[in-house]
Order: sequence, then C-alpha cells, then structure tokens
Amino acid sequence: MKKLLSLSLAFTFIMATSFATEDRGAADKKVADAFTRHFAAAQSITWNKASDITTATFVLDGQYLAAHFSPDAKMLGVSRNIVSTELPLNLGHDLKSYVAKYWITDVFEYATPDSDAYYVTLENADYKLVLKSDAGSFVIYKKTSKVD
Repeated sequence: MKKLLSLSLAFTFIMATSFATEDRGAADKKVADAFTRHFAAAQSITWNKASDITTATFVLDGQYLAAHFSPDAKMLGVSRNIVSTELPLNLGHDLKSYVAKYWITDVFEYATPDSDAYYVTLENADYKLVLKSDAGSFVIYKKTSKVD
C-alpha cells in the first residue's frame, strides 16, 4: 500500500511539473499567444529570454527564423541569417570595399513592421566590425578591438 501511495504521489508530481513546464520554454503565455497569432504554422520552436526581450527561434516554410518580442508581447521584428550574395545589389557592392581588410563572419536580415535592415559582422586579427544598412549603403554600427 505504501508503494502504491508513493508511486501515485510521484506520478502526480511528475504530471504537475510537466504541465507547469509546458509553458513553451521561457516565454510567458501572452508572448506565446502573440507568437502563435503571427506564426501559426511554425515548427521546431525554441524560446530564449535575455533582458526584457523574448526570442522564439523556429522553422517556417523551410526557413530558420527568430521573432523578437517585448515584455508586453509586441513583436519587435523578425531576423534570419542569410549569405552575403542574398544582400540587395547596392549593399553587396558596398560590402566589397570592406572585405579587402576583413572576413565576413555573420550576415542577417532584420525585418520590422516599418523597415528592413541588414547587418554584417566582419573581423580581422585586430577588430570586429558590425555594419548596418542605411539608405542603400552600410555604416559602421559597432567597432570593437580584439587587442587589449
């Protein structure tokens, strides 16, 4: 009888915690509901929360995407990694002036309800440079030294 009681308590505990953690990862219900409204057909969803931004990474129509949400469940934007050849022609041409001194380590598109922006991370032995698209060309968004 003790074993049956212990087993039933353990089962109840496991069931209670599994329902409690089925909160779509770190996202709260409000953000998860907003995500579902925007991306109902999304698959392989994972959640991450950093500071006040909740990010859902997922697959939609064969593309890997990330949607970023504010604490009040407002979608801030959607990002996706791309290759440099997928940049708009004018940005690809502008990027060539940088690649003589740097190598490309990351390229992504960030789409908001108002506009699209492209970010490129470049590196060399001394610096890490992040470029952001602005009015058809790249501007230096952030530059950090690797040498201390």
